[in-house]
Amino acid sequence: MDPKFDADVASKLHSFVEQSTDFIGVADPWGRILYLNPAACKAIGVADYSDLTLADLFPTEVFAYYYEVVRPELLRTGAWSGEVLVNAADRGPVAMYISSTAQLGPGGETQGGVVLAHDLPGMTPIATGTVDDVSGVLDRTTFRDQLGLALEAATGRGELCALWHSRSPATSQTS
Repeated sequence: MDPKFDADVASKLHSFVEQSTDFIGVADPWGRILYLNPAACKAIGVADYSDLTLADLFPTEVFAYYYEVVRPELLRTGAWSGEVLVNAADRGPVAMYISSTAQLGPGGETQGGVVLAHDLPGMTPIATGTVDDVSGVLDRTTFRDQLGLALEAATGRGELCALWHSRSPATSQTS
């Protein structure tokens, strides 16, 4: 450990994390939540996080993205930043910008990590009741509304926004 990282520095970092309005959390290698700061607890609507896992913080569809995009980058560099949905109390899934780090084990596996997240300006949560219970897919109207909001928010920030659609060859239709 860096000799400059003493108890005084640790105390100041702890105070910062506790007072931050950003969502800050720590998870172990099995996805169990070890720590959530007060802002994170408020965002997801819990007072006690002792029995929570990452599955409680993120919608199911985020985990495919995690394994396809986030985890490879964490394994390669130890860090990743980008937008994902987070389960927010009374708001449903909300797009947040996340910066995450992972501690890597000797075999390259993740040994837990830290997440810092904040709401994206101009984004509204997905309305409840608009996700098909069986497929977990947004209905067409909600999808168009959410896409419009994402495009509007990106334009307002002077950024580009892309939509990628993929169909497996077995389900592709010619139009």
